[in-house]
Amino acid sequence: MQRLEEGPEDSIYFDAWDNPAIADARALYEEEQLFAARRVLVQQGITAARAASFGPLIEEIFRETDDLSLFLQDLNDESDPAYSIAVQTKRMIVRYRRIPGSVLHKYHVTAELSAPLENLCCVLAEPDLFGQLFWYVRDIKLLVPSGRVQRAVYARFYAPWPFADRTIYLVGRGIDALDEPSQSVYIVIRSVRPADGAAWRAAERMRERVADQRSVTVEARACFELHPVSRGRTRVRLVGVFDPRIKFIPASLINWASRKIIRHGTKQLGWVAAHLSKLQTEHWKRLHDPEWCFGVYPWLRRRLASFWWTREAVSESQSQSKGTTSVPWSGSRLSGSESEPSDVEMPADVDSNTRLLRTVGKSAASTGHASPRT
Repeated sequence: MQRLEEGPEDSIYFDAWDNPAIADARALYEEEQLFAARRVLVQQGITAARAASFGPLIEEIFRETDDLSLFLQDLNDESDPAYSIAVQTKRMIVRYRRIPGSVLHKYHVTAELSAPLENLCCVLAEPDLFGQLFWYVRDIKLLVPSGRVQRAVYARFYAPWPFADRTIYLVGRGIDALDEPSQSVYIVIRSVRPADGAAWRAAERMRERVADQRSVTVEARACFELHPVSRGRTRVRLVGVFDPRIKFIPASLINWASRKIIRHGTKQLGWVAAHLSKLQTEHWKRLHDPEWCFGVYPWLRRRLASFWWTREAVSESQSQSKGTTSVPWSGSRLSGSESEPSDVEMPADVDSNTRLLRTVGKSAASTGHASPRT
């Protein structure tokens, strides 16, 4: 929370900290447990309508949990008959729909990846390195210095001819819901807004610097749900809603984006996370730097250690009470091998930035872990 400048109406903000519920909510917020923070507030009769009287931090808790609740509705609507299945493999389903009466398009992805949650979080939390991993990222830059779980970026993405590249300005944050019923980590992403302060101002400056580039600025929001199925496997659900700024989108472009962006990007995410220690990028270094981004990775490891201890203790207790042998818990709804090739070929007019991954892929192949085709 930023320091408040005292004024005639500011004393209520400081008096609010005398309320134990406010102090508890703030502590949970600082641990990125926003749902738990909200519950503490609601139990004490503090509602969204009254949040403003308790200061910006309390408003933020309600605003961000409201936003995430909407995303959870989107994540849980995969059975909506309005969806078309764009891609289906043994370990991945990509669904697509256009939102009626609007210019918005929506993707829903469910995949199970052979990578630990910690590594996946590292890949997703270091957006300035995306250009080294994903061929369709033309350019990406941090707009403002990162917080522990907050990021703000400018990105330019490849678009096939005759379309211009797409640029976007995003803010994102991580939310710890490992102790919630979903037992997941969420990463919420959306287009930057004027209320975002420094991130918005940085985005405006970036717009001026890239104004001469042939690109179109788009709006989007997205949410990743990362659920640890086991220590080495993670179920990923992703919902993304975007306005591509194209009046008519042919089916061929939908199919292209579904396979060459969504499917390939998801498989690449899993492969990179599984081979993180072998990559010649800064991921592994950052993952083991105790000071990086205010100690985000030691904090994440502590949370995961607590999560696994609790889950395994509960599993062992249940097994003993039933007189059975405990088995590794799995909440997966997908099954089968994930060895199918991505069959994605990069377009001829895209700059290849995957040489690094090809080098790593050859090394991995020599040990029996092949890289996905790019």
